[in-house]
Amino acid sequence: MPNHFLPDYGLYLQSRGVRPATRRVFFELPVEHLTRPDLRTVCVTLSTRRAARTTRLSFDLHRPHG
Repeated sequence: MPNHFLPDYGLYLQSRGVRPATRRVFFELPVEHLTRPDLRTVCVTLSTRRAARTTRLSFDLHRPHG
């Protein structure tokens, strides 16, 4: 993990006029950090460079209850 915070990718997209309901597809995800905050959740964090700006993405993957 970097020792500084990067701007949030979702907030960056929103500032560029991309609606929150817009579906995004990521073909390659260079995972930088993987955590498991609880038994049913895995968090994947990575950074991406778009339009000369580095931003941070995080995905929370939840296992279904049952």
